[in-house]
Amino acid sequence: MPTISTVQGAINAAARERVIWSFGRLKRHWDAGRWLGVRNYYRRDTSDRVKNAQGVFKDLQLTDYIGASTVGHCFDGWSYLGRALEAELAGDPGAARHLGYYAELRAAMSLLACEGIGIFHNSHAVVKADGICSRFGRGNPTHQIVWEVLDKWSGANGSKDRLLGVIRPEGIPLADWIAQFGGSAQFVTENWLRKWGLDLRRLRSDREARNLASYRPACVSGAPPAGVEKTLAAVDELWTLCDPRGGGGFPYLDRHLLRQVLVQLFELEGDGFAAPTEMGRFAQDVHRMLGALGVGTGQTELHRFLTFDPEVGAEASPLLVDASGDVEAGYVDHSKQVLARATLLLRLATGSVSELLKESGSDFEQELEFWWNGEAVRRRMWSAAEGPASFTDLWGDVEVALEDAEEWLESPQTESTHWGFWQEKGQAGWMLSTVERAFLWGIA
Repeated sequence: MPTISTVQGAINAAARERVIWSFGRLKRHWDAGRWLGVRNYYRRDTSDRVKNAQGVFKDLQLTDYIGASTVGHCFDGWSYLGRALEAELAGDPGAARHLGYYAELRAAMSLLACEGIGIFHNSHAVVKADGICSRFGRGNPTHQIVWEVLDKWSGANGSKDRLLGVIRPEGIPLADWIAQFGGSAQFVTENWLRKWGLDLRRLRSDREARNLASYRPACVSGAPPAGVEKTLAAVDELWTLCDPRGGGGFPYLDRHLLRQVLVQLFELEGDGFAAPTEMGRFAQDVHRMLGALGVGTGQTELHRFLTFDPEVGAEASPLLVDASGDVEAGYVDHSKQVLARATLLLRLATGSVSELLKESGSDFEQELEFWWNGEAVRRRMWSAAEGPASFTDLWGDVEVALEDAEEWLESPQTESTHWGFWQEKGQAGWMLSTVERAFLWGIA
């Protein structure tokens, strides 16, 4: 059995191009309405078959499985986040934290699968450039190995190119913005994954913290839920940053990330949420960068946003602030911070999967309709009788739900509690928990 002895060795050997190549083989199965061939050895009992493999892996079949898992892990991550939002809206932060952590875990597994790294149970596999699959990390369970691999991967050149390529403010890769502004792209990617991977890092070795929601009674050891007004504000912010209007994807989230990155590169300290102390010089650098990219200078709306004009949004995104928070599980805001980090990791994973599909010449909407249409119906996104004309049309339902929630907050209520919200605005509540729709408009 080919074995790689270290995690760094596995990262160095991983070949994304082999995952791209696997999609060419998978297409014939998609045409038949299934993800993998019926004889693929790894379709069932996957982790056990990887762990118990003797001699060599069935390389093509395992590569196909890892390729298919890129999409599956990413969608499942959004689904976990949706169930976490439902729990948060129900005043159950323990369940929200638990489900949010698994959303983060799946986002990380999707990101790594895109690179050719398959995370299983306690024996893992990497697809190398020669097409051979090698074992690594034997004896290290999922919760331990994911952070170790993600952490080391964040320092690799490939990760920098990938992460800064999938975030695209105004349709331009973040790497191009950084190149024109000046600064270390490596600093950006490592800082992101260190902050957003906080829970994965913490829970790698802290089994008690990981299982707090699963095995300990919330009434004894859990944090009390936030008030319903605070919960709805956080859910509103999450959805606002996922708004696809303006061309699909995540234009508002990407714009906020751009501003945060520019401030961090300019000051080389802090979280990048407040306007720089030397705003004049910062504004000049922003002006120069916009001109170099041909985006426009002067008092354009984008220029005003990036230079913290209060009329177009000088406040930092509360979700990004939450994602940088580090309170422990016993504090009231912990579940909110976990959900923020899950959202950002899923944004990265969705962008990486989208690029993978494009690089392989795959048409997500056409070739994978056999899968996503059924999933959408089961997860309450649309009726089996009639789907949306485009994925971005799914935003309309969310917008109505957000307006209903705001109306409820501003009007006389039966009672200002989680029960009161669900009693009067239950339709809005379940709509706001169908965040899987962001996967669809983000990946297509």
